[in-house]
Amino acid sequence: MIHNRSRTSGYLAVAAMLFSCFCLVILLPSVSSAANRGILVKARDSSGAMKNINLYSGYHALVVGCGAYSAGWPRLPNPVKDAREVSAMLKGMGWEVEKLEDPDGKTFRHALNKLVIGAGRKKELAILFWYSGHGQTLEEADGTKLGYLVPVDAPDPDKDPLGFMNTAISMRVVETVSKQIRSKHVLMAFDSCFSGAIFQMVRAKPSPYVQEKVAWPVRQFITAGTEDEQVPDRSVFKDVFIQGVRDGFADMNNDSYITGEELGSYLQENVVNYSRKAQHPQFGKINNPKLDKGDFVFLTASSGAVVDTPAPASTATQGRLSVSSNVTGAQVIVDGKFVGGTPLMSLELSSGFHRVQVKKDGYDTYRTNVEITSGRLASLEAYLTEQGPKTARLYVDTTPSDARIRILNIGPKYSQGMELAPGDYHIEVSAGGYGKQTRWVSLAAGEDKRISFSLSGGQAAAPSIAAQGQPSPGQIWKDSVTGMEFVWVPGGCYQMGQTDEEKAWLIKEVGQEKYEEWYKDELPRHKVCVDGFWMGKHEVTRGQFRQFITAEGYRTDADKKGKAKIFNKSTEWKWKEVEGHNWQNPGYDQTDSHPVATVSWNDAKAFSKWLSRRSGQTFCLPTEAQWEYAARAGTTSMRFWGDDDGSACAYANIADKTAFPGDPGKKWNSRFECNDGFFFTAPVGSFKPNPYGLYDMLGNVWEWCEDGYDSKAYAKHSTMNPVITSGSLRVNRGGSWNDIPSYVRAALRYGDSADYRYAGMGFRLCLPQVRH
Repeated sequence: MIHNRSRTSGYLAVAAMLFSCFCLVILLPSVSSAANRGILVKARDSSGAMKNINLYSGYHALVVGCGAYSAGWPRLPNPVKDAREVSAMLKGMGWEVEKLEDPDGKTFRHALNKLVIGAGRKKELAILFWYSGHGQTLEEADGTKLGYLVPVDAPDPDKDPLGFMNTAISMRVVETVSKQIRSKHVLMAFDSCFSGAIFQMVRAKPSPYVQEKVAWPVRQFITAGTEDEQVPDRSVFKDVFIQGVRDGFADMNNDSYITGEELGSYLQENVVNYSRKAQHPQFGKINNPKLDKGDFVFLTASSGAVVDTPAPASTATQGRLSVSSNVTGAQVIVDGKFVGGTPLMSLELSSGFHRVQVKKDGYDTYRTNVEITSGRLASLEAYLTEQGPKTARLYVDTTPSDARIRILNIGPKYSQGMELAPGDYHIEVSAGGYGKQTRWVSLAAGEDKRISFSLSGGQAAAPSIAAQGQPSPGQIWKDSVTGMEFVWVPGGCYQMGQTDEEKAWLIKEVGQEKYEEWYKDELPRHKVCVDGFWMGKHEVTRGQFRQFITAEGYRTDADKKGKAKIFNKSTEWKWKEVEGHNWQNPGYDQTDSHPVATVSWNDAKAFSKWLSRRSGQTFCLPTEAQWEYAARAGTTSMRFWGDDDGSACAYANIADKTAFPGDPGKKWNSRFECNDGFFFTAPVGSFKPNPYGLYDMLGNVWEWCEDGYDSKAYAKHSTMNPVITSGSLRVNRGGSWNDIPSYVRAALRYGDSADYRYAGMGFRLCLPQVRH
């Protein structure tokens, strides 16, 4: 299998970044002395006592990037760039790094041999081998599969098998190299497609004591996925890794150290969800009783790591600072003075605390205090976030119009359209001779929210989610700009998430292990209440989206990147990113009555902002809570029509029992046993609506939601109008024309990057109130 790698971040970047991004400030040996000075940490042993432990004498990495291929292999634009960026980060943290760009087979083998007889002879070094490029899996005579790393001069194995065998690096060779290295702890990672069969999985329960992890040797590895998977063009691993290590989520026992086992478990659980189940990272140890008991140990900011020997007298009052960032060229300002741009490799500073700012136009400024210790290098990882709205505006309409409005949980007096920080607010409306109403309202950054209260004369109205005087359930309102119809969804409460019966069915369908990987983020089931809102009767159509493109001259993310992910006979019925595809050409035929597809979250947000400006209304994407509430429409079954798969084709366009177009011998492996009449998208409204009068809430195209994706969102939700505003990924819901029964459910949730675009992704809009 040829590995299709065309995105900067990937699984092998994991291994390199394991040491470059995992904390904000750590103390490591300087580059010049990494080989002869130790890293001393304090850790708790099995008796509960805190003891000093010599972790490593230093870190050494061999970083290899292959992209300039010949002899029929597709060129890869990013591996060499990745190798340079990773090497720079590691060097800035005091690592000894050997970087290899586009090596031929001879150079590659020489570097591996040099690793064995050079740095690999030092037993207390921690060794990292990082490879990014093409990989290949070949079947041997006995039926076993063997993986190969592919140097840039390797020929096509189908055309020149002998030349390939003499040039490529087999995983048997890599295994031998790992065993010949004398260093106690070795981590190898491979951003390529090949079988990991040489490495037999050995997974032990992580020991809670760092002393035990350091004491034994280990040969650990990470692969991009299983042998039959390609690393997708759009990798989500980097985001998950940073979340796990920098934010400390992978520190499962909260001991200030992240072990290889902890990190591997965290990545495996979360990447599967974020990649839409396309990637299943593999990690483990060589099956060798002398090399499978140890574990890498990574330091967090609170680990208290120090160098165990004093600095030379010449540097007794000086230390050094390195600064890296996710944004290249950001200004680094120390104690009010500009000192350079990121990455900043080494800056001499006096001992003590220093104020550091990292800033760049369009990003929020990063600020922190760093302690510099004489003779040591402090490494700072500054993560900059793009600037966006930091506040929301609240508008409250009341009947009578002179009613008093108070926000009970803050001090400032309410004023119409006042700016508020994102959060939950307790609104009270009262008037003489009328009852009093209160309601909790959630505000997201950048949101303009308008709510209405209608007070009853002479009586105290009970707190209500849907204020009196609002539209009747099922009422239709039509947007005058696009002709889009909206249905009034009355407010109420429901149980959000997966039922016990649903869980049992899913486990039966996919097994316990896959259930834990794929569907656990739908729990815990919890009570949620939402205010009434207008929901798009249909998904936004191609014709409506065309109005926006024509009026604004907008270029979608697919247009900017020149490609999108499609699925048809030309791609051999596999999801592949192909040039020339966008919302006008999703890889299949559409008319303007079909839902627009191959649009990103960014595109959907841009459309909603344009329509809001043109119409004077406040359109938005539905929150995840609103979407599921509307999709369920008062039902509690997996789908609004019930749990019977055979009824699905009357209500949804999904993966059915029909043959693939032009390929009668091929059908969906898992499918609904019915025929919906369409293979790709169907015109909106082609199927029966749900009880709220909403069409295609399940199937046809996935629908973007407002929320940031968080696998633990349900444990964080407030009861009233919950929304998750943070996170680099965005939620999408509902399944599409190619989705199987376990995906087409009201509870199913996914997360993708805001620029993700593929031929099964669309959206619909909602709005809280109509302004007359």
